[in-house]
Formats: sequence, structure tokens, C-alpha cells
Amino acid sequence: MASVAALTALLGGLLAVPTPLRLTADVDDVYALRANPAALGHLDGFQLRLVYGRADADLYAPAARGSTDGFGVFTAIPLWDHLVLGASVEADVDGDDRTSAKYAVGLGWSAGRVAFGLSYENLPAFGGDTKGMVDFGVSLRLASFLALGLNVQDLAQHAMRRQWDVGLALRPHERLTVSSRWRLTQDEPLNEDTLDLTFLASAEPIDGLHLGVGTDLDLTLFLSLGLDFGGVGVGTAVNGIRGDPSLVAELVYDAADRPSLVEPSAVAVIDLAGELAPESEFTLLDGQVVYPYGDVPLTLDALRRSSRVKGVFARIGSLDVGWAKAAETRRALVRLKDSGRRVDCQLFGRGDIVYYLASACTSVIITPPQMLEMNGLAAEVLFFGEALDRLGVRVDVIRRGAYKNSPDQFARSGMSVAHREALGAYLDTIFADLVDAIVEGRGIEKDEVLALIDRGTFTSSEAVALKLVDDRLYPDEVEDHIRGHYGGHARFAGASTLLPAKRARWSGRSGIAIIHVDAAITGGESRDLPLGLGQTVGARTLIGAIEAARLSSDVRAVVLRVDSPGGDAVASDLVARAIRKLAEDKPVIASFGDVAASGGYYVAADASTIYAEPTTLTGSIGVFSVSYAFEDLLARLGVHTSVVQRGANANAGSAYTNPSPEALAMIRKSVDDAYEMFLDVVARGRKLEKEKVRELAEGRIWSGRDAKARGLVDELGGLAEAVRAAKLAAGFDEDDPIALVTLPGTRAPLPEPVRTIVGVFTPEDPTVVRELLPPALREAVGTWLAPFGDGDAHALALTPWRVRVR
Repeated sequence: MASVAALTALLGGLLAVPTPLRLTADVDDVYALRANPAALGHLDGFQLRLVYGRADADLYAPAARGSTDGFGVFTAIPLWDHLVLGASVEADVDGDDRTSAKYAVGLGWSAGRVAFGLSYENLPAFGGDTKGMVDFGVSLRLASFLALGLNVQDLAQHAMRRQWDVGLALRPHERLTVSSRWRLTQDEPLNEDTLDLTFLASAEPIDGLHLGVGTDLDLTLFLSLGLDFGGVGVGTAVNGIRGDPSLVAELVYDAADRPSLVEPSAVAVIDLAGELAPESEFTLLDGQVVYPYGDVPLTLDALRRSSRVKGVFARIGSLDVGWAKAAETRRALVRLKDSGRRVDCQLFGRGDIVYYLASACTSVIITPPQMLEMNGLAAEVLFFGEALDRLGVRVDVIRRGAYKNSPDQFARSGMSVAHREALGAYLDTIFADLVDAIVEGRGIEKDEVLALIDRGTFTSSEAVALKLVDDRLYPDEVEDHIRGHYGGHARFAGASTLLPAKRARWSGRSGIAIIHVDAAITGGESRDLPLGLGQTVGARTLIGAIEAARLSSDVRAVVLRVDSPGGDAVASDLVARAIRKLAEDKPVIASFGDVAASGGYYVAADASTIYAEPTTLTGSIGVFSVSYAFEDLLARLGVHTSVVQRGANANAGSAYTNPSPEALAMIRKSVDDAYEMFLDVVARGRKLEKEKVRELAEGRIWSGRDAKARGLVDELGGLAEAVRAAKLAAGFDEDDPIALVTLPGTRAPLPEPVRTIVGVFTPEDPTVVRELLPPALREAVGTWLAPFGDGDAHALALTPWRVRVR
């Protein structure tokens, strides 16, 4: 065994800077370059270690006299997701002032629980030739408590005989790791003289304090101590206490957010604007990666649980969300305030919905030149029926449900009595929520709030005088002003840097999958519509995500996040069936966003529990078909159609000839069948009598509050409440840290084979054409385009007039 140690020290140890002991299976820092390059792939951020080491050169190599001082720089740099570059430069000076330099470079790539790595290092020797060595490693993080590793040193045997390091690590507790390494040398006989085993125990008794103790079969001891002060740390180690030890000192920077000895508090700064969702990203591997809504309310909820958060400062800009999402975000701000923290906000956007959100804050700041809009609510629906009639376009509508007025946009010139009744009831709920929020948040009497809304827009001075806002300040004055509320001392930091720190784990933590149904439902894959007119969510994409969640052992429960007006009836039924199968194996909690209507409600009916905001547009249980015939329009233009057919209905569905009574009868039969199936799904999922469902159906929209009163919704709440319920249903405690995975992860703007090539040249957000259209027209066109993207859909469970309340 001594000969093996001597050779190792001479080629890879003596002429390298001493470092704290790391073993093959459990290494979780940039020292993976030495222990196992595959572990580089598990690193989740930039890392830099500056090391000084002093070793006795006589210990294993008597030819090298005196002590050696070494200096090293070790770094890890993430290149892309799961691909990490590691590099090191080291210099040694021995007792005779002989110097030697060494460098190493490696790549690690992680594919979930398995990672692969390759590294190259040069091995200089005092008075000898420099040799190169290539190592290959594999790391298996099989579970949170079990890891395996394999590192093959000097694959080509250029510097020494090939060595095989086999590692096993156990983590009986998240703060304690016990690992071992068995080193085998090529062609070396296995006996007690060559048996090379090393053991290491690592512990973190308190956050940020890292202790390590190791030994080998010669009972040589290795001790290490590390202190993490929040990204910056120091460490020391003593290697080989039996005999002449080597000493190590290191300075560490680690961008990964880990629990530390020092948790400085700060005021979290967060921007609330637009769609309240993270920006999409383009990657060469995945194409366009879309991060759906949900980041903001969950982030606010995490800030509430973080000891790092002293208070919150929210910059509220123009919002492109509905009232349900705004209510969800507002409630998260209220919870932050109820936790004893200040929540200050500054208004940069305008409109009732912006002020509705701001009313949750401890104080509201407005810039001096800005106007405060509080004008009340209005809902607009565009109708194209008269225009199409003038053009000579025939529109045939077949519907089931007296309130199923979705196709009225293209068949009428104005609202029907039923349409106005349902929409008015929905608007009443939103308006009551707005008034109650201002009364509660600003402490103004209800009658006064109603009078102020009737007055309308206010200058910033008037808003302060009426106690609608607290201060008029320019942006550069705000931080000093807010510091005054904290005794003149407060640090400001981005919200993402103040979230609760996560302890490194070997495998994905079991947890919850959030499956998003966030657009009109179609068959096939989820896609972006052309010219930035919106998106679709495809049944094939959704079912794949649902099956992945059902089969994954890491997914203990699912939150089905629905923000969809529905779409194709067949596609909706296929998704609903997949959800029903999933619910047989795992808890499924549905969370409704701004709208969960028609097919959007259909797919969620079998969920264990349904959460909706009081202002969610819910229900619209009904089916319709709308078809267009251009025969009269074409005749006006002098264009005529002649048909040769075999079969009485062969030409049914043609857009160039008016439909026959027989063709309309076939469509009517399809609509009737789809409607009865819809009623059956809701009755089974909500445990209601079918006739009761029929009374609640008729295509009528309900607010979330009214839907709960009628049994169509179980609880009032948003995504945060649904996640909490899913945790409890899965057997977690409410405060247990869990993994959240969002499915599906991408929406394909192009077919898969050309996505990588063309995607590089595709604008991420084609807003030029999109912004030319008024919002109401853009939404109408985009929603109606969606269900016909893959061909004609005869039966639709759709609410295309996505109500814009402003």
C-alpha cells in the first residue's frame, strides 16, 4: 500500500496544492476536478476557491527535500443548463526554491440523477518531464440518501498505471454525510498490502458550519473546517495528522444560495408588471422555453417565510392580467403585511386594477406628474355579425345552453339578454371585490369609495389629499424615504436573492408538479400562434406532461393550473380523461386563474379539489358549433362553385357552399352528444346529480364566488393555496421544503426538426404586429384562431370572448 501512496503523491499529490479531503461519491464543489469530474455537472452556480497549502515533501518522496508551499485557484463556471466547466491553476515551491506549475480543466454534464465528466491535467515533477493525464468519471445520485461514484484516473496510462476509484456515500440526515472510496490500481494484486480504502464523515451541525473528519486503513487522519458567511467563506484543513501533516487554508466564493452563518436582512425589491410571469427564454436544446404565470405569488409567499426579508418594496407597473390573478397577488401582499413586515409600493402603471393591487400595501407612493385612475369597471365584447352579413358570409350556429353565447360575436350585432345578465353578474363580483379591497386597505368608508370612483381620475396631489396614496416622490427619492421607516438603516436587494436558502441535495426532492393549461385547448402540440396573437395548449403536449407526472416517483401530487377559455371538445375530453387517470393514483388539486370556462372547466372537473378566486370566470358548461359559408360572398364577386360528389354528405363542411339541412343535422347530433358528455363529466367529478348540473350549465358563466356557492368550486383561493393543499394531500407538512416542477416545459413555435435551426433567427416576442391590434380585437382573433389550428372543429367547448374588465 505504501508504494501506491508514494506513486500517487509523487504524480498527483506532492506536486499539487493540498486541499481538503474529497471522495468520489460525495464531492459537491469544484474539487470534483480531483475527486470525480462528473460531479462538476451537479454544481448549480459559479464557484471560486483560492487555496494555500503547506506540505512536507519528505513524507512520501524522500528525493524532494524540505517543505512545499503551494498556491492554487480552482473555479467552476456553468456554461449551459447541466453543463459545467471546471479549471484550476496551481504552483508549488519546495524547500530548495524549485518551482512547478500545474493546471487542470474538466467538463461535467448532468442528466438528472446521473452525471458524466472528463478532465485533463498536466503532472509536472521536480526535475522530471511533464506528463498529461485524462480522467473519466460517473456520478449517480440515486436518492437523497444514497450516491455512487466512479472515477477512472489516467485512462491512457501516460503517467502511471490506471486507477479506479469506486465511491459510496450515505446521507442518513441532510446535515450528515458518510462516504468511502475504494481505490484499485490496474494490474495490482488485491491483498492487504495494496488495499486502499478511505473514509470521510462530513457534518453541518448549524447552518454555515462545515466539519469533516476522515481516515484510511493506516489510520491517517484528515480534518477540515469551513465557515460560510453567505456566498463568501473561509476554510482550513489538516491532512495526514499521523506523521507530517499538510496544512490548508482557503477563501471561497460560491454563487449557489446555501444556508449560512450570517443571514443579513434586507428590503426585498420586486417588480409587478405585465403578465406577472418570468420572461421566456430561448435555448438551443429546447427552443422557446415558456415560464407560465405563477412565479410572482409563489415568490411573495416564499418571501413571507424567509428570515432574510425585513420588508418589501413593490414597483407596480401596467398590468396585463385579469382580476383573478391580481387578487391572488394582492392576497400574497396582504399575507406579507400580516406577517409583521412593511410592504411599500410605488405606482408606475395606471388603471383600477393597478390601484386594486396597491391597496394591499402599507404605504402607496406615486410620482408627482402621474394621474391616479379609479374610474370603475367596464367589459367590452366585439360583435362582427352585421359586418359578416353585409359581406355575404353565412354563419350557422348550433349551441347547447341558453347562455352559451360564445358564438354571438360572429352571429349577432350586440348582446343578448342572457349574455348581458351573465356578464353583469360577473362584473358585480369584481366591482364588489375592488370596493372592499380599497375599504380594507386604505381605511376609507364604503360610501366614500363609491363616490370617489364616480369622480374618476385624480392628480397626484388630489390623491394624497384624499388619502388614496401616501406620498408623492420621484423614483430617486424613494429608497431614502423608505429607509426612514426602518430607522434610517435598510439595505435593498432583489427579491430572488432573499428567498429561503436551499440545502444541496443529491437527487431531486420529491414534491409537486404544476401542470399549466394556460391557453385555448387544441389537439396536437402546444404552439405559439403566428404574429404574436397568443398561444395554444395542445392535448398531446398536456397528456404527455400528465403521464410524466403520474409515472414519476418524485411527484407526490399535482396542481392543475387552469387559465383557459376552453377549445376543442374532443381535445378537452382527452385531457380530462388523462386527469381522471392521474387522480386515481395521486392527489390532483385544480387552481383556476382568470378564466376556467368551457373546456377549461371540463379538464379540471375530476380534480380532487378545485380552488378559484372570487373573480375567476368559471363554468360556461356548454357546447356549440359555428360554421361559415362564403357562397353568397363569392357569388357577389363573380366566383361560383361546382361540385361532383359520391355520397349524399360528401361535401358537408365545405366553406364554399351553404350547408344542407342534413349537414346541419349531423353537426347538431355531434353537439348534443358532446354536451351530454360534458354534463356527465361534471356530475361525476363534482359528485352532483346530472339534472342539477344541467340547471347550472346552459353555458352560463359564474364568478368563482358564485361557482363555489353552487358546488362547481370547492374552495376560494389561488395558486399558493392550491400548492399548500397539494402538500397536505401528499403527506407533507405545510412548512416542509419540497420541489416544484412546472409541466409542460416548452411551447413549440416551430416543428421539432427545424426548431433548433430556425429558432435562432426567430424573434422571441413578435410584438410588432401584435401591438398594432387593439387588445379586445387581438384576443378575439387569437382565441378564435386556436381551435381551428389543426382543422375544423365541429364541437367546441369554448368561451372566446375572454372578458376584458378595465
